[in-house]
Amino acid sequence: MLLVAGDSFTAEGPHLNWYDHLFTGKPKLNLASNGAGNFYIAQSIKAMVHANDSIKAVAVMWSEMDRLDETSVHPKTKYYSNLSGLTWNHYGNMASGEGKHTWKELGYDHIVEKNVREITEAIDLLKEKNIPFLHTFIYDSELITGYIRQRAVWPFIGDYAKKQNLLAEDSFHPNADCHKEWAEQIKAQAVDIFGNLNIIKIN
Repeated sequence: MLLVAGDSFTAEGPHLNWYDHLFTGKPKLNLASNGAGNFYIAQSIKAMVHANDSIKAVAVMWSEMDRLDETSVHPKTKYYSNLSGLTWNHYGNMASGEGKHTWKELGYDHIVEKNVREITEAIDLLKEKNIPFLHTFIYDSELITGYIRQRAVWPFIGDYAKKQNLLAEDSFHPNADCHKEWAEQIKAQAVDIFGNLNIIKIN
């Protein structure tokens, strides 16, 4: 089975998403959640890979590198996800104004470093288990550095949507046409990672 993870750019919605166009007809388990940051995305991947031996490939679109997720017993935010018996509250980035106390307590640099660490740990786990994976980001940023940048699939969908004027009505998310076009743009890179996408054995 193909495991899909990410934030609202990858969450199931009213139209086909980028991974639907890349992996037509393949069984997928989608853990993506609206508002999610990389803390939650990474933890959702790690939890599912540890718990489910049927995961044979992973496609993940990471969020912004300064988003903050925090666990609690009960929801504290508009956007939240449930994982491993905990509520993951999605605060967005510092500019969102959410979770001001936590931002002040932890500090911006620490939160960015934790984003990098969480992504790296998830990637290392997939490598350790020999699970092929495609990873990319919603937008480019100078905060995406080192190995996680070198290994990423380009271009990033949010930048592509802006350049090609394929944004949704909210002027932030890619529209349905963008998901289709972008999937075609990165198809060759996906083939390099997974092999022939039409016959990839991820069942």
